[in-house]
Amino acid sequence: MSKRILSFLLALMLVVTCFALTSCKKEDVNSGNKDNEQNNNEKDDLQINLSDEKHEVPSDLEYNGYTFKVFAPYPSGISRFVSEELNNTPINDAIYNRNLAVQDELGVTIKALDFTTYTDKQAEKIIDSVFSGDHSFDVAAIHSTSACAALIIADAVLSFDNLEYVDLEKPWWIKEFSEVSGMLDKEYFGISSACYSYYDYAGCILFNKDLAEENNLPDLYQLVRDGEWTVDKLIELTQGVSFDRDGDGVIGTEDVIAISCDNFGYMNFWYGAFRQPTVTKGENDEPVYQVSTPRMRSVVEKLHTLFNSGNRGIIYEMNGERDLYNEIFAEGRLLFHVCAASNAAKLREYDVNFGILPLPKFDENQERYGSWVDPWHLALCVPSDCEDPERTSAILEVMAYHSYRLLYPAVVEQQLYGSGTRDLESLEMLQDYILPNVFFDFGSLYDSWGVGYSRMLKELIPAGSTDTASWIGQRRPKAEAHFDDLY
Repeated sequence: MSKRILSFLLALMLVVTCFALTSCKKEDVNSGNKDNEQNNNEKDDLQINLSDEKHEVPSDLEYNGYTFKVFAPYPSGISRFVSEELNNTPINDAIYNRNLAVQDELGVTIKALDFTTYTDKQAEKIIDSVFSGDHSFDVAAIHSTSACAALIIADAVLSFDNLEYVDLEKPWWIKEFSEVSGMLDKEYFGISSACYSYYDYAGCILFNKDLAEENNLPDLYQLVRDGEWTVDKLIELTQGVSFDRDGDGVIGTEDVIAISCDNFGYMNFWYGAFRQPTVTKGENDEPVYQVSTPRMRSVVEKLHTLFNSGNRGIIYEMNGERDLYNEIFAEGRLLFHVCAASNAAKLREYDVNFGILPLPKFDENQERYGSWVDPWHLALCVPSDCEDPERTSAILEVMAYHSYRLLYPAVVEQQLYGSGTRDLESLEMLQDYILPNVFFDFGSLYDSWGVGYSRMLKELIPAGSTDTASWIGQRRPKAEAHFDDLY
């Protein structure tokens, strides 16, 4: 059987699977309002939304025998770009199929190189490779916060205007990311659908439907649709939910908890929820600092109320406690669980009735919901010593296109339908309110792992502090010197 036929058959199998899943009859998914069992937004025919656009790489391009090498981050990077065989799991099989499609179209083999380099050393490894001229990889997949600034300052990456066939306007590229990360009319980093963890790491809130019903919560999905899902509404709905079940006088892991969030990555999701940057770009792309604005101060105050007043919330340690709070959620003792979308897949081993929501808006005047994407989403960059920019651009574009056609549906299948939630409203939330409303902060992307201001929420809120002025004042000289160097 030819590779072209095999690629077609595998793609057909995946499309049929996704169609079957999204065409299933809608179940009763009311979030707890028994008087509203007939939801007024029935969507029995809701489908996974994909554009019908095609890539514009010339069909006569052929790079027979070339091995396209991706610098993959340690420790799990290889599995994000290459799968050795089919194993009947959606994401693995979609990667396998995607690579066959690229091979069939351009005659290249995709290979991922594990440089055994953790995120804080990625930039150093790339810079060393560029200036040694060893041409050891074609593209690097990087953790943006730890690497972007160093790569720009070292002039180690090629701007995308040198990549003839890459079209950042196409739906398989995340245009918002390139716009925010670009500087002085140059775009050096991109997220394509090949970086499928972008979908995984989008911020969301899981809610326990049974606990929502017990507390007589309104239809949460409808609040989202009506634009009324705000942080003030969340503060209201979490009042009086927590319960000191073990009677020790403290709301802890043995009790009923209104809302949880970790003290590191997930705390940053609130920048995205409120579409609140720490640093923006001015008229000439110069850094403009947003951490001292009245709105940012109000953000800190509202989160302080949500997590540090009224026994509503628990902020837990990122390392070592995420699985514990999954278990608490699955046991029906946690109402709102702030996490990444991929966290839903970890709940498949539990019998838990839950739904997915976007994080709330700051207020009803905020036009769009916001979804922060954790820096582990990975971004792509091309080393400045690229031997053949045309070839690299063609492969990147074709790889992105087939990833969009195959990997996005696979992620939805594995992370949503494969996780125990079958309601179409959760799919609606993901497609209409979470993934289309991604938010990237220039200040965090170029933060160099905490040199700038991105740690403000995850340091102030867990400490129970709203003293933004002191916190900013201690960091201003180093932070603003860093961004001045970058500019």
